[in-house]
Amino acid sequence: MDKAKKKINKLFVVLSSIVSLFLVATIAFFVYTACYYRVSNRARDYLASNDKCIVIEEKDYTIFKTKEESNIGLVFYPGANVEYTAYAPLMNKLASNGINTILYKMPLNHALFDIDAAKSKNKILPNIDNWYISGHAHGGNMVGYHLATYSKDYKGAIMFASYFSKDLSKLDFRTLSIYGTKDKVLNLSTYEKEKKNFPNLVEKIIEGGNHAYYGDYGDQLNDGKATITREEQEDIVVNYILEFIHN
Repeated sequence: MDKAKKKINKLFVVLSSIVSLFLVATIAFFVYTACYYRVSNRARDYLASNDKCIVIEEKDYTIFKTKEESNIGLVFYPGANVEYTAYAPLMNKLASNGINTILYKMPLNHALFDIDAAKSKNKILPNIDNWYISGHAHGGNMVGYHLATYSKDYKGAIMFASYFSKDLSKLDFRTLSIYGTKDKVLNLSTYEKEKKNFPNLVEKIIEGGNHAYYGDYGDQLNDGKATITREEQEDIVVNYILEFIHN
């Protein structure tokens, strides 16, 4: 009888420990996802339409539609723990230069939870024939997993301070990879190791650019101090993308 009691007590201790660890992990996860980088007031200003771009906000995405005649579209996955509208300035500038864009809102601000969000692109903008897909940091990494299944939907991928963890090097599309010399968040040694996974790579390095300046959500923890302005980095990125798409 004592042995049975000891077994029951031991089992109870083990189960209690598992439940406790689960609760701690769950609480930690929700605390982590609740502490995200907020969109700046400046970025919110780019959520307004202008003479070159029509902005349409929906529940799960925002469209930046060019007023030019254009059959080029780009879908974008935000970086982890970043409020998605922080990328509105870049998306607005692209649309103002003839590139229709769809900026996706990710569950809990993590593209991990909706890797294939971009499947909806053709329903959202059905008249686009030439699609590109882009992502920042973790968002770019998740783009790679999406492309492993849907690469034929795209003419190319555009990566901001990111890399593919999957080997996509044999796929038939082009990749533009951009990062800044002051980026201290991107692990450059890992990037150099993984960039072999990029098919048909075009690499651009922004002198003085950092990790956070693709969006407008303040400074990012552990990032380097940029020696160019946020607006300058955005404009450099837009020019690189236009050159890549139209070349």
